[in-house]
Amino acid sequence: TLLTLPDKKGTLEIWQDEHFPYVQVFTPGDGQTIAIEPMTCNIDALNNGEGLNTLAAQEAWSAEFGLILKK
Repeated sequence: TLLTLPDKKGTLEIWQDEHFPYVQVFTPGDGQTIAIEPMTCNIDALNNGEGLNTLAAQEAWSAEFGLILKK
């Protein structure tokens, strides 16, 4: 996903591996900030089960995501 920066002098590339099928974006009313949160499951997953993954004792799990600023 690419976002154009407000000054149009660059882009912000957001990437996440296949373990993050969801993403949540929040922009507060100040117009200066953005919160981007890769998510492994859908909202309310404890109730709806969408994307919910459980681990057994001693089981490991990993995933990757990142941001790249290009000017």
